Amino acid sequence: TFTAQGVSTGPDIFVFRNMLIDAKNLIQKYPDYLLSHHLYASILYFLCEYNGEKENCQESLDIVLEIFEKMKKNNFVFSHPTEGLIFYDLLYDIPRVYDKMGETEKGIAFIKKNKKIFCGNNTFDCLNIEMLKKVGIQFYLFNDYENALEIANLILSRSDEYLLSVGGKISDKREAY
Repeated sequence: TFTAQGVSTGPDIFVFRNMLIDAKNLIQKYPDYLLSHHLYASILYFLCEYNGEKENCQESLDIVLEIFEKMKKNNFVFSHPTEGLIFYDLLYDIPRVYDKMGETEKGIAFIKKNKKIFCGNNTFDCLNIEMLKKVGIQFYLFNDYENALEIANLILSRSDEYLLSVGGKISDKREAY
């Protein structure tokens, strides 16, 4: 059962613990498959987010940072399509975990330090609307309004035709505003 306080300590907590065990088994079976590591880190973050288990936050952060460093070491050349998906999740997840741990500044520093990695030209121009919204929300929530405004302007500068052609909605512009 989910409550306003998070996951109950009843049978649901066993479901999440079993998910952790399954993810750990997946890691053992496929140690080089980054998706299994990311899945494990995501479950840990979920437990941290909803049950306040801070040790899970730290472990989740350690794993996502390790995944990011592995990708960086390979110059962000992905050996499997899922690594591209994980990559964009990491750019969102790492600042979020830092924030949950009370280290918001480190999350913002991570985004700024790695801005050149997002699109390769030190901008956010190449990001799709969903990723722009994720990055913009991070800046906004962390009170970095100058960068949040840059992201909002990028979203607003996209034509309606473009938004519709990539699966976006006109309302994406209103959300950015």
